[in-house]
Amino acid sequence: MSDWSVGRVLTINLAMAGLQFCFACFCVLNTPFLKELKISSAITAAINVIGPVCGFLVQPIVGYMSDRSLNKIGRRRPFLIFGAIATSISIIWMGMSAEIAGLFFKVGSDSYFTFAQVWAVFGVVFCNTFINVELAAFRSLIADCVPPEAQNKGATYSGFMMGGSFLLCNVIMLVMYELNNDIKYADIYPILSCVAAGTTLLLAIPSLIIAKEQQQDASAISASENAFKQLYREFKNMNKIFYAAMMPLLFGWIGYTPLQQFTGTIFSMETTFIAQICLNGVTTVVAPVFGQFIGILGEKLIFFICGCIYILASVLLILNGYFPDSFLGSQWFVSLCMALIGFINCAMNTVPFIYVGKLAPAQSKGLYSGVFNCVIVIGQAIANLILTIVNLIVDSKKNPIWVAGVFSVVTTLSTLFLTDSSKCSTDKFVEETEAIAGREEI
Repeated sequence: MSDWSVGRVLTINLAMAGLQFCFACFCVLNTPFLKELKISSAITAAINVIGPVCGFLVQPIVGYMSDRSLNKIGRRRPFLIFGAIATSISIIWMGMSAEIAGLFFKVGSDSYFTFAQVWAVFGVVFCNTFINVELAAFRSLIADCVPPEAQNKGATYSGFMMGGSFLLCNVIMLVMYELNNDIKYADIYPILSCVAAGTTLLLAIPSLIIAKEQQQDASAISASENAFKQLYREFKNMNKIFYAAMMPLLFGWIGYTPLQQFTGTIFSMETTFIAQICLNGVTTVVAPVFGQFIGILGEKLIFFICGCIYILASVLLILNGYFPDSFLGSQWFVSLCMALIGFINCAMNTVPFIYVGKLAPAQSKGLYSGVFNCVIVIGQAIANLILTIVNLIVDSKKNPIWVAGVFSVVTTLSTLFLTDSSKCSTDKFVEETEAIAGREEI
């Protein structure tokens, strides 16, 4: 335990900080940026479904491939390196959409917007795909390298890095806005995308250095069994504890995604940045102590409490939409509501992955991490699909808030099916899971 001090856990999580800086740039700017390219809300939501679908395909594949990797530099490192490089390139591709279009067509012309729109659609796919490659590799690395007794730290400090990256990204955006109130998202995106790309590459280096991966044993890999059969066997033998942990993760992201992606179209640019700063400020402050509270109260109660706070915040945001001229519509009130949502953000990005780190079979941690990350992108895809349908029926900027409100209740109810990891004897649980998998293979 002494080998995994706070400093060491923070260092190995630096790759998450760089990755999430890119993700923050993409999430906050992408939707309002597409709106500036004259893409409707319904089509924007439809476009945002494409990326998560790509992530859905990538996550379990990367997890499965890294589990079976015999690379000399480690199982996860090659995927993390490739993911960091590809993520950096893809965020610049997305951020430079308007600039690239301006090189070939007159700015403001129909041809300019058409080219920029097509370029941006490919950017959405690339960003979502490669961000998920890096994320799958990183989650697997944490599950592998951090011992079970330090998994609370490993997962919660990942949440700390995520919140801190989003916080820093939005502070930079707010400063850029305050320096020029007439600035557009299309002006911010190119600059911040380059910063995000450099940050991702730079912060991946310490994680790669400090992570001590053991060489994979070739005898542990079945050469005769095909990939689809092994994947089927893994899912068949997956303990119900993991499926229960996926439920609040899925429903939580269905509700959280609209707020994350559409705040720039619901509120003013300044309010959007300040609200995101408040949300991620709470995530950053709460995450480091989250593990201690989980150790005392358990995963189930912690997730339930965060879910109740999520419901309260969603109700207040709905009231904000109907009373914009009262104090409910003020900037400070919106920021307060978003700050409360920081608690569920922290829970979603830590609690489910503690189960993976503590209880998943050693030879399949990559696959389990990939599946859990896959649940996130499924939630994002479902959220955008729901918004696409709702926007086609009723074109209202309140739609994302209503979707968030409905699923805040569903998320909270789903936490009641959780079982605290402390109630499972970790060694015995893993041994039983691996034994079942072994008997099935025979």
